[in-house]
Amino acid sequence: MNYINLACMFLSFGLLTIFALHPMLVIPLVFLGLTIFCFWLAYWDNYDKKNNQNNKK
Repeated sequence: MNYINLACMFLSFGLLTIFALHPMLVIPLVFLGLTIFCFWLAYWDNYDKKNNQNNKK
């Protein structure tokens, strides 16, 4: 597991915690955006690695 996936797990856990503590929508929405962006980065990071492996063959 790489650091990006680990960061995503912590962000998701933080999102759930803050969502439970703060009924206000602004803060959870910001964390939700950060979590989605993080998973998007992790997805493209893995996608690039697969492409690089295919290109080396």
